[in-house]
Amino acid sequence: YSHLTTRRCHELDVYAELMPCTSKLADLKLKPRGIILSESLYSMYNNDAPQAASIYTLGIPILGICYGLQEICCNHKGEVAKCDHCEYRLVEFKISRSSESGNSVDALFERLGDQMQVRLDVKLSVMPPDYHVIGQMSTAAYATITHNSKSVYDIQIHPEVTDSPHRKAAHWLICAEYMPMPTKLDNHEEKFIGKEIVHIRRMCGLKGCMIGTVSRGVDSTVATKLMHEAISDGFHAIMVDSATI
Repeated sequence: YSHLTTRRCHELDVYAELMPCTSKLADLKLKPRGIILSESLYSMYNNDAPQAASIYTLGIPILGICYGLQEICCNHKGEVAKCDHCEYRLVEFKISRSSESGNSVDALFERLGDQMQVRLDVKLSVMPPDYHVIGQMSTAAYATITHNSKSVYDIQIHPEVTDSPHRKAAHWLICAEYMPMPTKLDNHEEKFIGKEIVHIRRMCGLKGCMIGTVSRGVDSTVATKLMHEAISDGFHAIMVDSATI
């Protein structure tokens, strides 16, 4: 799901990088405009469950999905408790109207209607203080919650899966409104491209001859473009039907 979440961001022309949970803030070369804490096979019950407490000092929007929700709640004096119902299936999700948001739908779910079908993964039953509910279902009172004053969102639904009818709308709201990105390359990205081209030339040599496969996907297409920019006709791309891989 983490890779799929990153892909959904890219589909919306939002630059996103998938980072390991062991990443240190000091090691981040980018200045992120928002952070998504994605899913994990871990549970907060595990002694070695990954933690990311340092990200809350950045003052930027944070979205926790499933395990990310658990991690955020535990770092905001909440309590992760086992639910009577733990499921992963399509369910009816009801968007809440709360007094904290002026009896209106939270901005995260604007234009999505009052209810929708979603893929739910329920693991939380106790909400931390200073949060309020913005979405629920019959077996999960806290399906989605948000901080009363900070742009911190916790959701137990999977907006990135293909069978979620509003996945693009939900991701657009998350990425464009809460984690806005520039429409053009910033200086860092321009420098990154230049550095990668120089790095490839050093590895391959100006007279190097390389063969690579391209499947028309984003990753292989970008890699092919960089290789061609670096060593020109020294790179030979071979189209591979991804269905045969």
